[in-house]
Amino acid sequence: MFERHQHILDLLSASRGSLALLVSSVSALPAIADELKGLANVRWENHKALVCLVGEQVRRRSELASQAFRAIGDIDVRMICQGASERNISFLVDESRAGEAVERLHRAFFSRLEPVVAESSSQSMCQSEVVWHGAD
Repeated sequence: MFERHQHILDLLSASRGSLALLVSSVSALPAIADELKGLANVRWENHKALVCLVGEQVRRRSELASQAFRAIGDIDVRMICQGASERNISFLVDESRAGEAVERLHRAFFSRLEPVVAESSSQSMCQSEVVWHGAD
Protein backbone atom coordinates (compact mmCIF):
# COMPACT_ATOMS: atom_id res chain seq x y z
CA MET A 1 0.00 0.00 0.00
CA PHE A 2 2.79 2.44 0.82
CA GLU A 3 4.37 1.79 -2.58
CA ARG A 4 1.05 2.50 -4.29
CA HIS A 5 1.08 5.94 -2.65
CA GLN A 6 4.79 6.35 -3.48
CA HIS A 7 5.64 6.52 0.19
CA ILE A 8 8.73 4.93 1.76
CA LEU A 9 8.86 3.52 5.31
CA ASP A 10 12.01 4.45 7.21
CA LEU A 11 11.44 2.19 10.20
CA LEU A 12 8.86 -0.32 11.38
CA SER A 13 8.21 -1.67 14.86
CA ALA A 14 5.50 -4.23 15.65
CA SER A 15 3.89 -5.39 18.86
CA ARG A 16 0.77 -7.38 19.60
CA GLY A 17 -2.15 -5.55 18.02
CA SER A 18 -0.23 -2.51 16.79
CA LEU A 19 2.26 -1.48 14.19
CA ALA A 20 4.40 1.67 14.49
CA LEU A 21 5.85 3.13 11.31
CA LEU A 22 8.41 5.87 10.86
CA VAL A 23 8.18 7.93 7.70
CA SER A 24 10.04 11.02 6.56
CA SER A 25 7.01 12.70 4.98
CA VAL A 26 3.37 12.92 6.00
CA SER A 27 2.08 13.95 2.58
CA ALA A 28 0.54 10.57 1.72
CA LEU A 29 -0.62 9.64 5.23
CA PRO A 30 -4.19 11.02 4.89
CA ALA A 31 -4.78 8.90 1.75
CA ILE A 32 -3.20 5.85 3.40
CA ALA A 33 -5.27 6.35 6.58
CA ASP A 34 -8.42 6.65 4.46
CA GLU A 35 -7.56 3.39 2.70
CA LEU A 36 -7.10 1.65 6.07
CA LYS A 37 -10.53 2.76 7.39
CA GLY A 38 -12.44 -0.24 8.63
CA LEU A 39 -9.25 -2.25 9.12
CA ALA A 40 -7.37 -0.15 11.65
CA ASN A 41 -7.31 3.03 13.68
CA VAL A 42 -4.55 5.28 12.38
CA ARG A 43 -2.99 8.24 14.17
CA TRP A 44 0.27 10.06 13.66
CA GLU A 45 2.61 12.40 15.46
CA ASN A 46 4.85 14.97 13.80
CA HIS A 47 8.15 16.57 14.79
CA LYS A 48 9.99 13.50 16.00
CA ALA A 49 13.68 12.74 15.55
CA LEU A 50 15.40 9.39 15.17
CA VAL A 51 18.46 8.92 17.38
CA CYS A 52 20.69 5.91 16.72
CA LEU A 53 23.30 4.31 18.94
CA VAL A 54 25.82 2.77 16.55
CA GLY A 55 28.76 0.50 17.33
CA GLU A 56 30.13 -3.00 16.95
CA GLN A 57 27.71 -5.62 18.29
CA VAL A 58 25.59 -3.03 20.12
CA ARG A 59 22.63 -5.41 20.16
CA ARG A 60 24.59 -8.17 21.86
CA ARG A 61 25.84 -5.95 24.67
CA SER A 62 22.82 -5.21 26.88
CA GLU A 63 24.89 -3.01 29.18
CA LEU A 64 25.25 -0.49 26.33
CA ALA A 65 21.48 -0.16 25.93
CA SER A 66 21.13 0.18 29.71
CA GLN A 67 23.77 2.89 29.78
CA ALA A 68 22.09 4.72 26.89
CA PHE A 69 18.67 4.71 28.48
CA ARG A 70 20.07 5.82 31.84
CA ALA A 71 21.59 8.81 30.03
CA ILE A 72 18.27 9.84 28.48
CA GLY A 73 15.91 8.41 31.10
CA ASP A 74 13.82 11.55 31.49
CA ILE A 75 13.38 12.08 27.73
CA ASP A 76 10.16 10.58 26.35
CA VAL A 77 11.10 7.79 23.94
CA ARG A 78 8.26 7.02 21.53
CA MET A 79 9.70 4.06 19.61
CA ILE A 80 12.63 1.71 20.14
CA CYS A 81 13.91 -0.47 17.32
CA GLN A 82 16.70 -2.99 16.99
CA GLY A 83 16.80 -3.89 13.34
CA ALA A 84 18.47 -6.77 11.62
CA SER A 85 21.84 -5.08 12.06
CA GLU A 86 23.99 -5.95 15.06
CA ARG A 87 25.38 -2.43 14.97
CA ASN A 88 22.57 -0.12 16.04
CA ILE A 89 19.68 0.61 18.35
CA SER A 90 17.33 3.37 17.24
CA PHE A 91 14.80 5.35 19.21
CA LEU A 92 12.41 8.18 18.47
CA VAL A 93 12.25 11.34 20.58
CA ASP A 94 10.63 14.75 20.27
CA GLU A 95 12.52 16.79 17.71
CA SER A 96 13.04 19.55 20.30
CA ARG A 97 14.99 17.14 22.56
CA ALA A 98 17.09 15.36 19.91
CA GLY A 99 20.19 17.54 20.36
CA GLU A 100 20.04 17.09 24.12
CA ALA A 101 19.69 13.30 23.71
CA VAL A 102 22.74 13.14 21.44
CA GLU A 103 24.79 15.31 23.83
CA ARG A 104 23.89 13.10 26.79
CA LEU A 105 24.79 9.95 24.87
CA HIS A 106 28.14 11.44 23.90
CA ARG A 107 28.82 12.33 27.54
CA ALA A 108 27.82 8.82 28.68
CA PHE A 109 29.98 7.01 26.13
CA PHE A 110 32.76 9.48 25.36
CA SER A 111 33.20 11.46 28.59
CA ARG A 112 36.93 11.93 27.98
CA LEU A 113 36.34 13.48 24.57
CA GLU A 114 35.28 17.01 23.74
CA PRO A 115 31.48 17.41 23.78
CA VAL A 116 29.79 17.21 20.40
CA VAL A 117 27.12 19.75 19.59
CA ALA A 118 24.35 18.04 17.67
CA GLU A 119 22.99 19.94 14.73
CA SER A 120 19.30 19.77 13.95
CA SER A 121 18.36 17.49 11.12
CA SER A 122 17.02 19.25 8.06
CA GLN A 123 14.36 16.57 7.79
CA SER A 124 11.85 15.98 10.57
CA MET A 125 10.37 12.55 11.08
CA CYS A 126 6.85 11.38 11.72
CA GLN A 127 5.69 8.35 13.66
CA SER A 128 2.49 6.70 12.55
CA GLU A 129 0.82 4.02 14.58
CA VAL A 130 -1.68 1.56 13.18
CA VAL A 131 -3.87 -0.32 15.63
CA TRP A 132 -5.84 -3.17 14.08
CA HIS A 133 -9.53 -3.50 14.95
CA GLY A 134 -10.29 -6.53 17.05
CA ALA A 135 -6.79 -6.61 18.57
CA ASP A 136 -6.60 -7.51 22.27
